[in-house]
Amino acid sequence: MATISKTGIQDGLTSKAEHLTRIIDALDGTATTEVVATGSFTGSFNGTYAGTITSASYAVTASYAENAGAGSGFPFNGDAVISGSLLVSGSEINFQSSSQLILPNTTIGPSTVTLGPNLGSIPAGGRTRVLLTSDNQTITVQLPAVSDGNNTLLGYEYTFDIAEIGGSNAKFVIQSGSSKISGITVASSPEAILNADKLTLDTANGLRQSDSIMIRSLGDSGWRVQSITRVAAAVSSST
Repeated sequence: MATISKTGIQDGLTSKAEHLTRIIDALDGTATTEVVATGSFTGSFNGTYAGTITSASYAVTASYAENAGAGSGFPFNGDAVISGSLLVSGSEINFQSSSQLILPNTTIGPSTVTLGPNLGSIPAGGRTRVLLTSDNQTITVQLPAVSDGNNTLLGYEYTFDIAEIGGSNAKFVIQSGSSKISGITVASSPEAILNADKLTLDTANGLRQSDSIMIRSLGDSGWRVQSITRVAAAVSSST
């Protein structure tokens, strides 16, 4: 395919109608000539463009779109990999047809460690394995202290599973520093926890492998804790 011919168009010669119709025929598709242009364009375009368009309000098809508008590409069938944050909103999220749902997970221990104030690398909504395998070790989780009036952490939830116990006098501590932990321990006799700033689960007093501790943010109102343990005395609180 050739570009628009310049034959017969030059200084000193008379411009003829065919010289103008070459351009018109190229633009309206009558002629199979190629139009090469650079710069900014305003208006509509219908056809196939070979090159790079930096932005478009509407494209029927595109091999690549760096920043596609809302709703493009859906409904979608197939496998997709999303890296980064994803916010799904709506009245219902249905996982009935999913064969499996894998939640984030991590492991802390067996060395003595303090995580906080943003819980380190522990992802919210997942499960964390706690390894208490050394004598006299302490693993402390320092809860974020947010009271900005916007309930920033409302709904954040963390679950800690005691996966291994191999040492004596080992402790798992949950601490807020603001007397904003409340909840209950579930054991042979439930023990209420009200406005504590630190919870200590001690292997010397009954903490066992497979025990589980869930904490959930109530926003500016503090944290709710539920400890599933076999011995109620395993949990103590202080203010």
